[in-house]
Amino acid sequence: MEMQELIALVKQLNDRVTELEEELGVMAEQMDALQDGMEELAEDIFGDDEDDIYDVECPECQEAIAVDAGILEEGFVNCPGCDATIEFQFGCDCEDCA
Repeated sequence: MEMQELIALVKQLNDRVTELEEELGVMAEQMDALQDGMEELAEDIFGDDEDDIYDVECPECQEAIAVDAGILEEGFVNCPGCDATIEFQFGCDCEDCA
């Protein structure tokens, strides 16, 4: 292969790589748009979960623990600091409701 043929081949490869990079950029923009749409759809369906985070304090070691609504519904969580089981009870303790 002559030097000019090698130069032409390298130029063709460079041109193709440039095309692929441009196509990849377009695809990345499309993926970002899809992700934004999916996040909006999930928020519409499931609501905004950021408001559903609660801080509780372990009664054993006083470590602060962030729990979400799912953990509260489950009724308990084990403290990551001391492994104590923290139970969540909901309801009214008044005599009228007992």
